Amino acid sequence: MYFYNLDTGTLHIEGYCGQSNPHPNHIKHFETEQEAYAFAGRQKIHMCVDCQKKRDEKLKKV
Repeated sequence: MYFYNLDTGTLHIEGYCGQSNPHPNHIKHFETEQEAYAFAGRQKIHMCVDCQKKRDEKLKKV
């Protein structure tokens, strides 16, 4: 599950950082990263640095 912060333009992965907790007022939920990019466009979204680092670490283990 992905959370896009509408205020900051940051994309978070559920459980990957402290900021990924959903706040209904300014968060939009997505099942995939691609859905989030389709919603806002690649230029407007940036991945949370902490979430990206943890995701990359998990991918290296596979």
